[in-house]
Amino acid sequence: MAGRQPAPSYPGEEMRACLARYAAGLDCDADLEHRRVSDSRLFRTLLAEMRNDVRGGALERLALLASREEVAAARPEEGPPASAAEARARLRSGSPSAVEEVLWWTVRQPQAVRAAVAGDLRPHALALGERAVPAILETGDAEALKALLELVEAWQKALPLPGVQAWLRHADPEVRVRALRVLHYVAAGGEAAPEVMWALMEESGEVRQAACVAAARLRLAAALPLLTGLLRSADSLTARAAARALTEMGPRGLEVLRSELAVAWPGRSRGGPGGTRRT
Repeated sequence: MAGRQPAPSYPGEEMRACLARYAAGLDCDADLEHRRVSDSRLFRTLLAEMRNDVRGGALERLALLASREEVAAARPEEGPPASAAEARARLRSGSPSAVEEVLWWTVRQPQAVRAAVAGDLRPHALALGERAVPAILETGDAEALKALLELVEAWQKALPLPGVQAWLRHADPEVRVRALRVLHYVAAGGEAAPEVMWALMEESGEVRQAACVAAARLRLAAALPLLTGLLRSADSLTARAAARALTEMGPRGLEVLRSELAVAWPGRSRGGPGGTRRT
């Protein structure tokens, strides 16, 4: 006999459960804000209903939340931005909820739109890193994750984030590439070193090239042998990425690169520009 199938959930149930956790004093601010933004009318309806069913501290927490919602409801309903220009205008307001809404909107836009808005989001990067960015990561949406990592790279700010190892092992090579390119912003070198070493040995040339960038930016001395081996790669782009990484690794990297060049072109190792020339 087949097992009983669980009843499907619907947004109202999930939102009610989220409000219940908030009323109980549990830390669920990121999830709460995501659901509020996704359907503000349903959120306010359920909030009003639940205030009649609780007492004590739970009632106080929901009452405070309701007062904030009343202020938000008094403003004209804006809906999502219609363009990059409108998104940038909303960011200038400085409203935390407006900034978070713009980020959610931005990660679902084409690359050209994201590029237009990235600079205006940058001053808010640290605040967004507290709630909105982790909430987007929790969705598991690969396209949103790629867009978000692209924004983090454009912001060029240290932004410690959870789940780095999962990005570096993601099934989508493009996610791995983008994660490697922002690794020095979001994770400590010691934590990320094993993943970078694995990425340097990947089959994908694009992943190996991004791993070269990560190794250089994190100054991973343990990666020197692998970078040296990649100088001989049949993929010219990977070989160039490895050479560039060695030049950025400081004196040790430069010495390795000089030694390899001396082996490859022994006639030029003695005199540099004025050394032996081919006839």
